[in-house]
Amino acid sequence: MWSITGNLDYSNTDGLKLISGNASLVENEAGLQIDSANPNSNVLVPQGLYLVLIDLKLQNINEYGRVEIHTGTGQTLNNKIYEIYYRVNLTGSAFMYNFTQDTYLHCGVSYFAYNSNNLYTQMPYYTPPPFVAEPFILNIRLIRLTYN
Repeated sequence: MWSITGNLDYSNTDGLKLISGNASLVENEAGLQIDSANPNSNVLVPQGLYLVLIDLKLQNINEYGRVEIHTGTGQTLNNKIYEIYYRVNLTGSAFMYNFTQDTYLHCGVSYFAYNSNNLYTQMPYYTPPPFVAEPFILNIRLIRLTYN
């Protein structure tokens, strides 16, 4: 399990934003490695077929948002392999992915901005951005299904 914790700043105009913070490998039976060049945002996944489970929560607010998983050695969010929209918190989202070679992963998030004409402003439990120093926790579990 790859975990990132920290405090998130998010304005109404940020769009898709890289998740970055204190990264750790809570459990590591699959041989994951924290990226030495981008240790706060990237993890290296060994080649193979994986079941990927995602949990994300901003600790003090209730949000409507989108999470994307991207591949690549840098921190640019332009190689999307998965996307999911969620409300209040993201728990147990899962997908399978075949990494044909050792691959770096990183995540982006986007939150629905406040707008008086936006349907989301009428929904309960919604806390619109901006968010300033909101604690978050992101957990991504990678369960290896094949070994080469």
